[in-house]
Amino acid sequence: MEGTVDAPKSLLSNNLVKLLTGVQAVPLVCVDVLEHPAIMGYTVHRSGSHCTPHVYVNGTFYGDYDMVMSKFKSGDLQKLASSNVSKSAPLPVGMF
Repeated sequence: MEGTVDAPKSLLSNNLVKLLTGVQAVPLVCVDVLEHPAIMGYTVHRSGSHCTPHVYVNGTFYGDYDMVMSKFKSGDLQKLASSNVSKSAPLPVGMF
């Protein structure tokens, strides 16, 4: 993420934090790619998506901003947040 969960530095990162907290997909873990730019290259390579920020759930790429937005609109994001999988472990969010 560009910035932190408490202080996002881009509009997309800010919107994504609002979506995830709105569906109570917490706790969130983020990495500020402005402080650690090598991580941005790694996640773009790993996910194959250049649209940022990126979201990972339990170490697996969940989607970029556009994918997460469409999952939010379809209700799939709420299902993930309320499932036992996301409650048993922290929801690692790498937003880049």
